Amino acid sequence: MEHELRLREIWKGLWARKALLGLVALGILAAGAAIVMGLPAQYSASATIAVRAQRPAVQILPATVTSQPEDRLKTLHAELLAEPLLRRVADELHLFPKIGSGGERAAALRSRLELKQEGDDVFVVTATSRDPAEAAAIANRLPALYADEVRQERLGQALRARDAFAAELATLRRELDGDDSAIAEFKASHPGRLPEQLEGNLRGLDRVSLLSEREIEATLDAQRRRASLLGEAHDDATALGRLRRRQEDLGKALLDARSQWTEEHPEVQRLERESVALAAQIRQAESHRLDRDSELQTIAANLASLRETRASLDAQAAQYRARVEETPQTADRLARLTHERDAAQTKYQAMLEREVEADLDLDLERRQGGSLFRLVAPATVPAHPAKPDRGTGLILVALAALALTGLLGAGLEIADGTIKDSEDARERLGVPVLAVVPRLSLARAGRAAGRTGEG
Repeated sequence: MEHELRLREIWKGLWARKALLGLVALGILAAGAAIVMGLPAQYSASATIAVRAQRPAVQILPATVTSQPEDRLKTLHAELLAEPLLRRVADELHLFPKIGSGGERAAALRSRLELKQEGDDVFVVTATSRDPAEAAAIANRLPALYADEVRQERLGQALRARDAFAAELATLRRELDGDDSAIAEFKASHPGRLPEQLEGNLRGLDRVSLLSEREIEATLDAQRRRASLLGEAHDDATALGRLRRRQEDLGKALLDARSQWTEEHPEVQRLERESVALAAQIRQAESHRLDRDSELQTIAANLASLRETRASLDAQAAQYRARVEETPQTADRLARLTHERDAAQTKYQAMLEREVEADLDLDLERRQGGSLFRLVAPATVPAHPAKPDRGTGLILVALAALALTGLLGAGLEIADGTIKDSEDARERLGVPVLAVVPRLSLARAGRAAGRTGEG
């Protein structure tokens, strides 16, 4: 009850001061309206950008450019509002000519931008400016410059990857050539001892062994024939000696006979016939000896040739055996060299494939780099300002004027120390009120006095 009475008293106080409060309210309303209407118009323009995945499937072409356009959505806000990019936009559009520092121009432009992601692959760039054309230019140019920077970055990354693969490939090619040269030099310095020559060496050793056996048999045959001829020569020499002694005896007998008889004597003729026959036998024996001596010389020459051939075959056999024995060690060293070469070849082939992929990726970036970001809805020049909202501002000013006026009236009423009624008098004075004289206005008092006079 007391609270309601207090509110009525405040309301009465406000009503009693309505002229003053009205003037205050009008003043506040006028000042607020002037401020609202005097605020500069701000125009907003928005551009909608979609990120397009332009790479083929990873199974078709592994990427050498590791950063994907769709991944940039995660850091897009920070990258679009980075100082270098904002400085380029400000310089190209000649924004903030009165600000000399590039960092300050970038900060001023950042305060006029708003970025918002919509969905998984779309973002909206909103720029605010007092010039509607400038707002649209900023909203369109910022993502365009960013897309160009991304394209240049990806193209540079692809170029660096291709160049790195080419340089590594050249290094591997030199290493591979060095390995090939080392293998060739090793093979040249170990002729006949290589693993692929083992079978040939074994066949050569078998062939030499067979030839050596044949030469041994031929040598034995020649030696047996020589021994036989030497035995025959001894017997023939003995027989030829007997024939020559017999010839000497016949010669002496023929001389004795001729000394005693004539040529027609039978004894002389017999001795002559025996002498002729014996001479024929001697000639035949000597011819046989000559033939035998010739054969012995031939056999001796053959034996010498056989000895030389056997020595050569033995040397060849020793050489083949040495090759066969050294082949395992040679094979082990060659296997190590070949393993190193094969490893280098495998690495070279893999790097060659990566270089081909890098070339394809670079070509892909060159052909499709401009399509990373698609302008879904370019910013248009706004026809109406986005702020301030003057209608809402005037309403807020009116509400503020009413509120401030009410607070002012309430404050004046609370600060007023005059006694306003009997209850207020009793509370303040602490004595009972015996009578209350009603408050009359001058007009009402005049009318009351007139009625009294008439009476």
